[in-house]
Amino acid sequence: MDSEILELNLIKNKKDFVLKITNLNKIFFIEGKKYEYYLMPFRDFELIKKVEKEAKEFLKNNIIPKNFKINYIKKPDDDVSYKIDIKAAYWYAAGKLFLSQKTFERGLQGRYSKNNRLVALGSLASKTIIKTYNKGILVSEIIEKKETENIYYFISSNIDTIMSMSRGGYWVDCAFLNEIQKNDFCDFLNELKYKFTEERIFQFKKNENIFFINKKVYNFEHEKTK
Repeated sequence: MDSEILELNLIKNKKDFVLKITNLNKIFFIEGKKYEYYLMPFRDFELIKKVEKEAKEFLKNNIIPKNFKINYIKKPDDDVSYKIDIKAAYWYAAGKLFLSQKTFERGLQGRYSKNNRLVALGSLASKTIIKTYNKGILVSEIIEKKETENIYYFISSNIDTIMSMSRGGYWVDCAFLNEIQKNDFCDFLNELKYKFTEERIFQFKKNENIFFINKKVYNFEHEKTK
């Protein structure tokens, strides 16, 4: 039975139960029994566990600051002619910070996609929700944060700082630059030993905050201004 259907049936039948929701699974505690539903393939689960374990080990001997200011996006200028995309940016940043060489290299293997890596790192900042039902009525909901969440935001902040050094517009880890900016930024990335791809911009249109660049749509509506 699907987890959502089970939850609705328990509520409808006025049952007492506790539901624990994580980014990995949903666990129902019903009349002393435990029912677990996995929310993703085991391959993702395996990588998430390795990343989380090494993040916790890192925190035993290191302090990560809090309250990061991260922009993530910035509107490009009209004179851009190049698109520079950092390859596996967050994964490389994690490798420089806390990942073991074995886990870092494993994450770059063909069996893991970009999404697999991002899910594994994003899980460091995921929350656990614990819902308690009494006769089908929700009586409490507790949200627990992970101790590793600041590692994820630290990595995000590092990449955002790198992107801001491009002096142009960007979307997370992809910069839109003119030729001078492109040359300087590529030199900078090479110094940091980040791999990247370089693509000539052949299509550039915009409608207020919506940009059409090389057949992709970017919405800069929520750009943060300093």
